[in-house]
Amino acid sequence: MDEQSVEEQVGGATFVGAVAAALGVDAPGEQDVEDLLAVASTAAHASERWAAPITCALVAAAGLDPAEARTLVDRVALRFGHAEG
Repeated sequence: MDEQSVEEQVGGATFVGAVAAALGVDAPGEQDVEDLLAVASTAAHASERWAAPITCALVAAAGLDPAEARTLVDRVALRFGHAEG
């Protein structure tokens, strides 16, 4: 598989929009993206990197909105001695 050059890469917003369309859901807004990135960051820095996508999948499966997820994940991270960033 060939790697795409930077010029050929699809932008993140375009990719996320295409995935959302394929799922039949709305793409996340700017604040939701910020909250989801914070969830992923907290999970990765409070434990191991692979926890980031798994944590995002878990909060989605639980039906939490991104702001609620951010608060919950920050609280869990504090239990392990990781201050929110």
